[in-house]
Amino acid sequence: RFQGYYNDALVYADSAFGVYGALPDPIITEEFVYVLDMEGKKGQHINKYERGTGRLVWQSQEIGSGAKVVPNMYLEDGKLLLQIGGVVEIQGVFREKDSEGNITFTKRIYDENIKPCGVQAFSDEDGRLIWDSERFKKGITNMLVYGENLVVCSGKELYNIKIHDGEVNYQVDVKNGGVGDAVVVLPYEEMIVVVGEKGVSTFKVSDGSLVAANKYKRASVVDYYENILILETDKNDIAAFDVVDNCKYWAYNAKKGAGNSLTTDGKHVYVYEKKDVTRLFTTAQK
Repeated sequence: RFQGYYNDALVYADSAFGVYGALPDPIITEEFVYVLDMEGKKGQHINKYERGTGRLVWQSQEIGSGAKVVPNMYLEDGKLLLQIGGVVEIQGVFREKDSEGNITFTKRIYDENIKPCGVQAFSDEDGRLIWDSERFKKGITNMLVYGENLVVCSGKELYNIKIHDGEVNYQVDVKNGGVGDAVVVLPYEEMIVVVGEKGVSTFKVSDGSLVAANKYKRASVVDYYENILILETDKNDIAAFDVVDNCKYWAYNAKKGAGNSLTTDGKHVYVYEKKDVTRLFTTAQK
């Protein structure tokens, strides 16, 4: 049973509880398979196997910091890049008890930032640690690969880091976009899309300069297709942002409990409210 506090009330997750996005998928190449092995607080490694035989080629040095979650792992420039800590999705059925002793059960889905945090690079040749960035000990949302560089967001800053040695090319304040701290960052061509506490902003990958921004209510990403980004609030209102068109968006105030789905071509989003289905364009129609 999970136990903790939510809105100043003691809560329990009884019949259902799960953490999603806590571990990366294995990396599979023509010859090898790379798997993250997390046995416990100690003994955390990357294992490299021959794809054809399953033979263990090497086991990396131990992953530092006593990682609880490792959401992302990339293979670039002969290096295994690990994001330690960061934002994961938590789902559960929670029993809540208020100050008067009344008990209710609530299904809840929310994001939580798990520490400790950091970024490490291991050699593809023998699994040794090549570099370990100390800049993200206080927090990290996620990281993205852009060619020879990593873009890592601490929540307050965007860092462009050389994959080769971990040196910083530049860092910029996320609040330059005017939408609060970052919740998550996403890629779109040569831009970094920042989903903030109060809207969406975009920055150039080349130098970190601000491209565009637009404010909205606090919301989570529920779908993303090319330049279209769908956000949803905790009251199920949605907004469709066009990150190419200066982060302009169209909003729809849905009924509490409504569902939604984006079409495979990104042109429409369907909103399901009890017996009603509404089809909306995701971009302005000229």
